[in-house]
Amino acid sequence: MKTVSIAILLCSLLVGSCVCLDLISLMGMQPLEKGTEAPQFSLPDIDGEQVSLSDFADQIVLLNLWSST
Repeated sequence: MKTVSIAILLCSLLVGSCVCLDLISLMGMQPLEKGTEAPQFSLPDIDGEQVSLSDFADQIVLLNLWSST
C-alpha cells in the first residue's frame, strides 16, 4: 500500500510540473535561469500589509503560493 501511495504521489508531481511548464509557455514566459535575480514584486501579508521581495534582500526566501477556485 505504501508503494502505491508513493507511486501516485510521484505521478501527481510529474503531471503537475508538466502542466505548470505548459502554462508558463502559453503565457509567453520563460523560467528563470539558475543564478538569475528574481523580478521585484509585492504582495499583502496575512495582516494586509504590503511586503516586497526587496524587504528580504540577502536572505533566503521560500515562496509557498496556493490557489483554489
